[in-house]
Order: sequence, then C-alpha cells, then structure tokens
Amino acid sequence: MPFIALPQEILIHTLSYLDPRSILSCASTCRLLYETCKNSLEIQYLVELAIDGFQKPITSASHSELIARLRDLRLSWANLDCKRFKKVELSNLCMAYELVAGVFAMADGHKLNFTWLPSSTMNGRSLTYPSLEFRIIDFAMDPTQDLIVILEDHNSPITVTDTRHVRLHIRSISAANDVHPLASEGILTFDDSDTIGPPLPPIGIQHFTLLTRTSFVLTLTSSSGSLQLYTFSPSSPTLTPASLCCTLHLPSIRPNCTIFELRVHSGPISACQPDPFTFSTELEKHSASYRLYVHKRTFLDYISRFRQDGKGNPHTAADVDWDDWDTSTAQGSSAATKSRRTVQVLNFNIPSCTLNIFLNILLNTFRPISSTSISAPHPTFKLHDAPTTNYPTHIFQEDFITRLPYYSTTRVVKVEESEESFFACMIDEERVIGISMSELEKMILHVCAF
Repeated sequence: MPFIALPQEILIHTLSYLDPRSILSCASTCRLLYETCKNSLEIQYLVELAIDGFQKPITSASHSELIARLRDLRLSWANLDCKRFKKVELSNLCMAYELVAGVFAMADGHKLNFTWLPSSTMNGRSLTYPSLEFRIIDFAMDPTQDLIVILEDHNSPITVTDTRHVRLHIRSISAANDVHPLASEGILTFDDSDTIGPPLPPIGIQHFTLLTRTSFVLTLTSSSGSLQLYTFSPSSPTLTPASLCCTLHLPSIRPNCTIFELRVHSGPISACQPDPFTFSTELEKHSASYRLYVHKRTFLDYISRFRQDGKGNPHTAADVDWDDWDTSTAQGSSAATKSRRTVQVLNFNIPSCTLNIFLNILLNTFRPISSTSISAPHPTFKLHDAPTTNYPTHIFQEDFITRLPYYSTTRVVKVEESEESFFACMIDEERVIGISMSELEKMILHVCAF
C-alpha cells in the first residue's frame, strides 16, 4: 500500500515523528501531504515550535491554544509590544543570582529567595527560605526539576600544601532544607587543590559554558584567543575525559595587544520547557571591548562532524583558523557591557527571511526615560545585511569581517519617572527584565512581559 493511501490518522501520527524541516519537505511533495500538514493542528504546532526554537512543553492545553500563544508571543517580540509591566522589589544583598525557566533566584550569603516572574498571562509569586546551616557562595538551578545545587563557602584558601574540601548540596527548590528526592546523595564532595582532574597544558582557559547536556565550550586567551568545543558522556558509569571536537581561532591581533578577558555565554539548560502559559560601560583608557554573536547551531555543527567523521577519536579534532570560519554565521559588535550574569540576545527565526532579531534595547544603554522624554508609540525596524567591518586596524592584523544578517527592532518605552540607569538587564523567552536600585537601596526588577 502506498504511504499516501494510509488513513489520515496514521499519516499524521507518522509525520509527528519527523523533525520540522522534514515535515515541510514532505508537505512539498504532493497535494495530499500538503493538505494533511496544513489541516493538522498537531503538525502545525510542531512547525510553530521550531520557528521559535522552543521545546515541546508538558501541558494539558490544546494544540489550538498553544499555536495561538506562540503566534501572539512571536508578534509581540517582533514589535516589542509589552503586554504587561510589573515591578518586583527584592533585598539589596545579593551574592549570586540566576534566571532560569522564568524563575529569578538570588542568595545573600545564607538565605535564598525565589521569584516566579509575572508573565503576560500569569501573576508572579515569591518564596524565601530561612537561613541555611552554611554560607552560600554560588548555586545553579533547574526549576523544571524542582532542583537547586548550592556551593557551600568553605572560607579556607587553597594553598600549595593543603586542599580544600568542596561541598555541593543537592536540594529541592520547594523545600531548600530537604535533599532532592531523586538525588542518590544529598551532598557531593571533592577536593579542590592546585591540581584538579587530568593535567592539561597551561593554555589560558578563562571561561566555560554548556552548549547542550553533552557538550561545552571553553575560551582561551592565549595568542589571539580561541574557542574549544568538547563533548562528554553524562551517563558514563566511570569518569571519562571529555573529547576535544574543534578549536576555533579568533581573528589575529597585533603583537602589542593582549587579550585580558574572553567570556562566552549561552542560555540556561533545563530538563524540559516551561509551560508557555505559565547595559553602558566605563571604557578603560587603553582597552577595547567587542562582542561576537555566534548561533549555537554553528558550534553544534562542528561537534556533529566530529562525531560522524572522527568517531570520537581526539586526534581527529579540527583546528579552524578565523579565515576558515563561515563568517555568515557570526556577527560582531563594538558595543561593550559590564560583566553580568545576563542573557543579552534572544534569537528568533522569521519564517519569511530566516534572520535573527537582535534587540537594540539590550545592545545599547538600558535606562528608563523621564516623563519629559518622548516615548516611541511604534517600533522602528531595520534590516542589517551588509558585512560588518568597523574594527580598528591598530588592534586586528587584518579586516575583522562578519556577515551574519540580522533584523533589529527598536522601541523606546517609558517605564518609570527616573533618569537612573539600570545596572543590568536580562531576557528570556517571555520577558525583558531591567534591574535597578531604589532610594531605599532595594533591588527592583522591572519586568516587561510579552
């Protein structure tokens, strides 16, 4: 029996197992499959999710409700149309903070505060725990798993002769004094000394971030700077070294220049997608800062080639000079920001031109305007498709050219009667958050929900 002769229910069920690009390919082969994909809310929903790069959430909402919410969210971002504005007041004592899955958490040393930020459809709520039995130096969390991992401050320095015993507490967000029910051990410990793990050459590793659950990237400041992509097996029964997939070299700088800082940031990784209903800087006298935006899929393509061609053999790791990069996958910017735990760019794919939206509200000084300033009732749009080459020759040896096209949307919105700048801003899939301090030295979150 031909595939297209199968009942509609079987066709739809079969198509639902395909990736969105394959679904569109099938729909372009014949009228029957086109009509099947067009009329199936389930197939439409899978394609709509892929347009915005979202994961499929666990929800009881119907496909029609989910599609409507996705399209409304996409249109709101395209026009920077804030549906709801809320201010959330927090303590000014902050040792560490994180924004994951719509939850803003902060620690003041001994206490933890969790704030479920308001969205365009839901109100927010907060939860504060009493002082823990130890001092908090840092933490990581995943609200979709009710999980927080807290790094205990041991208050003892590393010396040549002594080691420091590091303790990681695996707790539940809903009850921070309780061990997470799925944790095999409530506390993970390891020794922190001058030598940790397998010996590595002194290559100037400065920063690190996860790309996926099985890959990460390191930044190296040696020479002109580079990025190293690694893969690892999280389910391996024994600790095995990560495999180097590729080294991506940045543009060559002149001999009299030195890289002091090279940081990389990627969005947080959660076990599942939350229910969709649910920066200025002071420039130093002799320093310059640049940003390079690279889509995560560029890194993942190199990792995929390593897995397919090299079969995991570390000797097959690619070494890619800047001249060999596909510069159509990168976009440079000379705007500088303070080092904050912030997500600076939110990428969306526009169906008609498949470009990335860079929010100018985040690429420039993020500050509220006064009552005498003029708000722009309508956003302004601009397509940037020309190569970017505005980089000084006294720093780079050759032209630093990037070609990733992008579409920018700018909108000025009055958010409060103040001329004070926000000292940081953040962004997630549903909102932009500006952070300021009140006259009473309280931290204020200005939440613009879309």
